[in-house]
Amino acid sequence: PESKPLVEWAYALVLLERHEEALSVLQRILQIDPGFDRAWRGMSGCYLALGQRSKALEAAERALAIDERHYRNWLAKANAFLSLGRYPEMLEAAQRGVACVPPGDAEATPVLQELRLRQVEALLQSGRVDEALAQLDELRRQFPAEERLTRDQVSVLNHLGRPEDALRVLDEARETGLPADGSLAPLRYETLHLAGRGDEAWDFIRPMLETQTESRLHVLGDVGLSFYVRGQVEAARAVFEQLHSFTPGDARFACNLGFVLTGEGELADAERCFLRALEMPDSAEVHPLVAANLGYLYLVQGDYSKADE
Repeated sequence: PESKPLVEWAYALVLLERHEEALSVLQRILQIDPGFDRAWRGMSGCYLALGQRSKALEAAERALAIDERHYRNWLAKANAFLSLGRYPEMLEAAQRGVACVPPGDAEATPVLQELRLRQVEALLQSGRVDEALAQLDELRRQFPAEERLTRDQVSVLNHLGRPEDALRVLDEARETGLPADGSLAPLRYETLHLAGRGDEAWDFIRPMLETQTESRLHVLGDVGLSFYVRGQVEAARAVFEQLHSFTPGDARFACNLGFVLTGEGELADAERCFLRALEMPDSAEVHPLVAANLGYLYLVQGDYSKADE
């Protein structure tokens, strides 16, 4: 009884990402009850978050020594193996955990999904792409109402450069009842751009911007930034051109577009974007970034007096 409130406190600390403090609480619990497997697997998760992978594996093994029929203990060990890059052992541990999940147990279903997704990650890391995709497909069909499974499969396919397959998955998800205008909408927008169908992407997303406009624009801006970071400059440019056209008075998107244009060597157009952004009355937080980008553009041009200004 004394351990239960302590373990809840440790869990709260984990949610706050205060993992060292959580470890201290879990160690107190184990002084009271060294056979409390939940505390051991909690320690395993904390050690993982702190980058202490070997200790994470040791703690998971202690949990399993107490109760090897608990699927959460196998998940802890699978996570530790995954972090260590020991993929064959990870696949075996995850499968042992799957076998421990009681059929039809709703409480265990999220853990079952996590175990299967860890297997997918290990298969991908091992280069067994077809097996990973087959497992994702099977998992999504087993739990058609679970939106994150569709999101995971689409993200993997996009990463593999297969946007048309990703669109097929999104279409199947819509047919099973997942709303097209929900959290999957930005993913469809992204995928259509990856497929080179930028106009179709905008036609799809544009009506949704009539409501929750600011938050949705922020999400789409993140899509454009993600493209740029991943080296997909053409797609990033298309996104920022669309967003800038939709909100020509928003300094963020003028700045982003100008930055992309600078990299593309279209310096006159980039300069116009930056100068317009400096005149916009919206968030002053954006203006130093705009000025820095404009200064860089002038340095590229060799106009050092303007750059200094």
